[in-house]
Amino acid sequence: DNCDVTTNIEKCGWDGGDCMLQNKYPSCPEYSLSYLDDNVCNYQSNIEACGWDGGDCEASNDALRWNYPNCTEVQYSLWVGDKKCDHQTNVEVCGWDGGDCEE
Repeated sequence: DNCDVTTNIEKCGWDGGDCMLQNKYPSCPEYSLSYLDDNVCNYQSNIEACGWDGGDCEASNDALRWNYPNCTEVQYSLWVGDKKCDHQTNVEVCGWDGGDCEE
């Protein structure tokens, strides 16, 4: 089920379909490909190069952009307001992790 670059050509059916995600997101790190299109937002692949986790993170990313438009830590959008203080988003523009880090 892994993409074999030697058969990732049209006449081989793009390695029997195993290379579809790699072809769709060629700049996505290989370790992140397994997280794509599983209907779960995964921070590991919630980056632009991976299509924001193959689209799985659209709702949480949109909520972050709406509530904290200057917060650039989109990769960690699920963590904002999850009732745990996360250092990645514990900055003023991210609302101190959506209020999770307020004392």
